[in-house]
Amino acid sequence: MVGSGLTSRIRRLRRMVRPITCASTSMLGVLLLGGCATLGTIGDRTVAAASSVFTTSQALQFKSRVYAGGGAGATRLSPDTSGTRFSVSDTQGAATQLRLGVDVNSLLSLEADTSVLGEASVREVNADVSFTSLTASTLFYVLGDPSNRARRIGWQGYGRLGVSLVQKSSVVAPFDEHNTNLLLGFGAEYGFRNGFGLRGEVTRFNSDATFLGLGIVYRFGLSARQFGSAVAIVTKEAIPTDSPEPSLNAAFPDYAKAPGHVSLKREGPNAALWSQPKVSADADRDGVANEDDICSKTARNTAVAENGCGLFDTVLT
Repeated sequence: MVGSGLTSRIRRLRRMVRPITCASTSMLGVLLLGGCATLGTIGDRTVAAASSVFTTSQALQFKSRVYAGGGAGATRLSPDTSGTRFSVSDTQGAATQLRLGVDVNSLLSLEADTSVLGEASVREVNADVSFTSLTASTLFYVLGDPSNRARRIGWQGYGRLGVSLVQKSSVVAPFDEHNTNLLLGFGAEYGFRNGFGLRGEVTRFNSDATFLGLGIVYRFGLSARQFGSAVAIVTKEAIPTDSPEPSLNAAFPDYAKAPGHVSLKREGPNAALWSQPKVSADADRDGVANEDDICSKTARNTAVAENGCGLFDTVLT
């Protein structure tokens, strides 16, 4: 009897504890889910705020600047000889580059380059194929510390994508041509705080020309608009504007006031000096009467002497 009573009490106690346990478990689960959601929201807000602060800081550090530079290196040249009876040799060339660019933002720069890529020799004839190019490309700065990348200092890696116009010049007709191709490249740049930067890159102009070389750039500290304004000012100062031709009176302001001065203008009170005196019998109208005119057929508007002959009709001695 005692054992059966104890067993029944334990069963009743279990039935009472089970709902409480389930309710507690449920409440704990709700609290955990709510806590995780709250923590997740707080975490997202923290990350967003940090990202906003970083983006703002990076934007404040960036400054659009114009830069210029140059480079030198080696090229591998392989003119397309398919469909011809020619072959090429000396496919390693020396190349030089000049460039002008502008930093658009912390990730992008726009650049224009002109390059002399070297020469390749045609075996069958004593002739060369010379390569030159003109390119426009975008640089994507994707590697490096973001804050340094915004200021273009320290180490940075970039990719290059653009368009190249490659000119091949040769006396051999199949190799005298030009074509436009997709430009691809990648490189690394180390920027100094004084505006200078060193570069090393590989660039594929087309299937005929690949460049490997080193270069240097200098950032002027001016935006594209400021740079254009500076160039306009310098050009305006270097090229003189049209000015009126100096006159005798301008060089000698008191000359016109000198005693006995006679104005040489065709108009005004002295205009009569430019016209010949009127004579009743004057066939050639030179102002000398026919009876005194030795040269009776003087051309019109010719300055003549008292005898009616031109003042400059004879050689002066």
